[in-house]
Amino acid sequence: RAIENMSHLYYFAECMNRQSTDWGNTGKEPTDVKFVLSKDIKVNEQVLDENGQPLASLQTPIFWLPVNMVFEGATTPIILDGNNHRISGLAKSSNHQNGFIDVLIGNITIRNLGITDSYFIVSGSSLSVGSIAARLYGGKIENCWSDATITASNNSGYPYAGGLVGYMDGGSIIESTFSGLICTNCNTGGIAFGITSNVSEAMISKCRFSGTIQANGSNVIHGGITVSAYSTNFK
Repeated sequence: RAIENMSHLYYFAECMNRQSTDWGNTGKEPTDVKFVLSKDIKVNEQVLDENGQPLASLQTPIFWLPVNMVFEGATTPIILDGNNHRISGLAKSSNHQNGFIDVLIGNITIRNLGITDSYFIVSGSSLSVGSIAARLYGGKIENCWSDATITASNNSGYPYAGGLVGYMDGGSIIESTFSGLICTNCNTGGIAFGITSNVSEAMISKCRFSGTIQANGSNVIHGGITVSAYSTNFK
């Protein structure tokens, strides 16, 4: 199914949410399973200024939807192929998970996709934010790039903030790049916050961080690739 405009992009989001619910409730395998961008998609005209901050003049942006791709145990592969196009102008503030995809788990591949001129903001504890996926439990992110702005703040506990992926507990990120801005008062990873898998299922391979991390607060640590990793493959 071709994604040619913003309406098609929102259909993709709604389709994934509906099929995730059907799989969880009834075990119905997904049927709409391959989406391909045929051109660049712009949701808002411009959301970031020259310093990577949300535009002060951006009063009523079109906000991006929460998207769940939760297909653990499903056998049908799902593919979102950006076809080397980009999605720009995504704007999303949340006290929940936040990213282009909120939760990603299953036999899913997101590839050849750019996220540009976009911002994702979370405020609160034990949340996750990343420009491609807030939480990655399984599946593959391959040849993706982002120059988005990630903002995470907390009063207690901590969010999981990463340039591409927030919380990672399985799956893989391959040949992908983050060149945007991360502003936090919590621990932060340039590619993914932390990889917590204890079963050697998580992998980061041939990824590059060339962005900026602005981490404020006491006892805050950050890393260009990640902050912490357990039983993880790096290549």
